[in-house]
Amino acid sequence: MRNVPPLLDLVLYPFAKIADPWYVFKFYPPVMYGLLISLIALFSREVLKLNNKLVIVIALAAGYNLLLLRLTWDLHKQFLGTILFFAAVIALEKGNSFKNHIIAIMLLLLSSLATEIGAGLTIILSLIIVIKNIPVYLKKRKWETLALIASYITLSLISYLLILWYIRRPAITPSPVTGIAPPVIRSFLKHQPDVFAYIIVSYGMLIPLLLIGLDSYRRKTKYSFYLIIVMLILVITPWLMPYTEATLGQWDRFLMTATVFTLPIALSQLRILKRKSLITIYIILLILPGFYATMSPSLYRYNDVLVRSLYRMPGGLSPAPVPTKEFDRLLDVASHVRDLDLSKAPIITYVYYGRFVHLEVRDLDQTKLVNIGHEPTLYDVCWIMHGLNKTSAYILIKYTPPDVFNRTINAFLIDTKRKPILCGPYNITNTFMFSKAVYNNDKYIIFYIKIQENITKIISP
Repeated sequence: MRNVPPLLDLVLYPFAKIADPWYVFKFYPPVMYGLLISLIALFSREVLKLNNKLVIVIALAAGYNLLLLRLTWDLHKQFLGTILFFAAVIALEKGNSFKNHIIAIMLLLLSSLATEIGAGLTIILSLIIVIKNIPVYLKKRKWETLALIASYITLSLISYLLILWYIRRPAITPSPVTGIAPPVIRSFLKHQPDVFAYIIVSYGMLIPLLLIGLDSYRRKTKYSFYLIIVMLILVITPWLMPYTEATLGQWDRFLMTATVFTLPIALSQLRILKRKSLITIYIILLILPGFYATMSPSLYRYNDVLVRSLYRMPGGLSPAPVPTKEFDRLLDVASHVRDLDLSKAPIITYVYYGRFVHLEVRDLDQTKLVNIGHEPTLYDVCWIMHGLNKTSAYILIKYTPPDVFNRTINAFLIDTKRKPILCGPYNITNTFMFSKAVYNNDKYIIFYIKIQENITKIISP
């Protein structure tokens, strides 16, 4: 389990004391999205020096950009961190004064407190600033420049320590290849096809204009050009260098944050098109995926093939009716988890159900609550008990009558005699397994599962 970046909770806590948090999270995303679009318009006008008409076009396209909409859907901490980081870069691009740097440092620190992505980008930006200012200091020997360098080095160290605290990993971890390595040295082979599809589908129409825009603004922006290059390199690391994945599996989130910079720089090149009709056609095609994703669910089918090729992209982003009865049933069954002794028997469940367990029982580590990406099967239970060296576990699943579940255990034991597996500390062929229903309602049920060695009969309590 990770430590939670604190800033979002601190920002929303006063509002949650006044109103139901459900309403707070209904208002927070659209308000912050409006702020993000305003910052993109400000970046286009003040940094890129575009005319007002083109700024409006860019703001419209940003409002329906699929990646930015995905950022607002459930990545609330990263959303806040991205806004703070983007505001810091705008302050730096507008001027190199000491005042602007102080503002930027404060915003970057807040971004690091908002999310690990913000902390990582803060380190990157700080290193860029340090590298650019070292020659200035060596030439002019001004104490202000030295103080600036020291401030950004300190900021980057703080951000790195925050990342280690968030992910709860040491600075050096075991590696089967080198013996020891930083935590970014690991295998992400499974993400290679995802990265390629994500870039081509989400950036396909922007790539030609983005390349022209980067060439045009290479010398006109102090930091944005370098940030975009670094972020895009990080995004493709699991594609090109799968054993050195510096984003820790979050490459898609880096691409979402990069979009706040790449979108206005790419669309700034629409001025090369002389005919307004061509610009209109291009913008319509660009915003259609986001339009289909945020309108009526009946339009989702137009996006179906597109979103299925995108990693962690939901089928639709429009608000849906809240299934309050289902939520109440999940909270009800999760409330009984606090009565279980999870130190002896972990609870295994689908990650969606695990969120409700977290609402009822806080600060559970991975030896007590094990979330997996589907409804757990008996195979999952055996492998997890083997990994944790346990002889018993709880399982939270959709309601299954106890007699049906016991028959499932019988079939499982018969099947595993043909293909033996390890279950807890034992071989499944030498064990006896029984289950007991601990609590259930009409939707969900918790079973207690125990295995014992050297008993071949299947007994149900």
